[in-house]
Amino acid sequence: MASLVIFELKKMLGRRVTQVSLGVLFALSLLFMGLNVVQQAAVNPAGDPSMLSGTAAIAQQRADAEQCAGPITDEAVAAVVGEFQTFLDEEGEVKAPYDDPATPEGEQFRAWYHTHYQYLNLVLGPWMQGYETPDVVAVRVNTAEPLDVYGQAAAKLAATLADPDGRLTYTPTEQAFWLIRYDEVPKPVEYGYAGGWDDVLDCLGFLLFAMMAVVLACAPVFTGEYQQRTDAVVLATRCGKTKLPWAKVVAAVLLATAAYGLFALAIVGVPLVFFGADGGALPVQIRSLTGAWGLTVAQAVAVGVGLGYAALLALLAVTLLLSARLRSSMAIFAIGIAVLVAPLLVPSIQNNVANHLLYLLPYFALDASTLLGPVSYAAGPLVLDYHATLFTVYAAAFLICAPLAARTFAHHQVA
Repeated sequence: MASLVIFELKKMLGRRVTQVSLGVLFALSLLFMGLNVVQQAAVNPAGDPSMLSGTAAIAQQRADAEQCAGPITDEAVAAVVGEFQTFLDEEGEVKAPYDDPATPEGEQFRAWYHTHYQYLNLVLGPWMQGYETPDVVAVRVNTAEPLDVYGQAAAKLAATLADPDGRLTYTPTEQAFWLIRYDEVPKPVEYGYAGGWDDVLDCLGFLLFAMMAVVLACAPVFTGEYQQRTDAVVLATRCGKTKLPWAKVVAAVLLATAAYGLFALAIVGVPLVFFGADGGALPVQIRSLTGAWGLTVAQAVAVGVGLGYAALLALLAVTLLLSARLRSSMAIFAIGIAVLVAPLLVPSIQNNVANHLLYLLPYFALDASTLLGPVSYAAGPLVLDYHATLFTVYAAAFLICAPLAARTFAHHQVA
């Protein structure tokens, strides 16, 4: 069996389509991750008013986060919002002379605002509606009375869950499920710098390149035998109907695993090298205080990469099944790529059933906002969160389609 697997691996790696797809798509992944670093931008809060870019911007982002680091308590939020309000009038406009960057007061406000901008977006998030900016929201927050930041965040989450016009609608059981999850999140949230992990979460979607490469490399696994008319020969051998089909499946899994590991190393490694790997133990609530997942940012990255691998295996199994049934590699390419890029072509819709189906696709599994959002699937009193649902669906797809692919090829009727 081992010799058959090695032989099939050599066949797959020897195909020009495999070499080109892996090489080009991996090069594109490195290119985009490099551009991700180069195109980072930040405002220099002191001195030169020009924008910082690249590693200089990353260093400034780190400095800004470290200056605001610490537990996000009601008192801490009240203090920073109260300080922000001293620069604003009742309409949320910057007071004179703070609105003139040429004055010392203007320089003071500019330095303070750009240093605290990300932090303000986070701590004022529970009061924000839609795409409001911190200055608009800050004037509505009464810092003269004790704040309840996490109570406000819970209320915003509850309103989202109860909204009948949202992209998803939630049963009462689901609403209770997520509110309990939110109550279990450790509080107060610790704020700090986790730029590398945060950037990885935003870049998980580039793992789709690995999936595209695997589809292109593995589509001919069975179809190639039909196209080259070698199926009659290989199926007539001693192991043709028993070990060979499974050797092809195992070889495809090994190739897919190695390719995914290589792509994942680049997509996770590049941000951690340039942004730094510190802050991995900080909670995912540093992205949004309404988040109901009890994960650190490093754990969230691990979950995202793991879900990507599960999605890859599911897509591989479907690809192998199509390869065993179809005679056109191009048709299999088209189906596989359509599964991966279809969400990019579908406009945003407000349909609960359609969105629950779309969210099962790899594109959404690798999207940080969906991955860490309150997405769940309910059947009566049973509620499965998004991660458990995806692992279940992907595992079922692999366990059903991979054996079917081997069986289909073994029982193929030679023309």
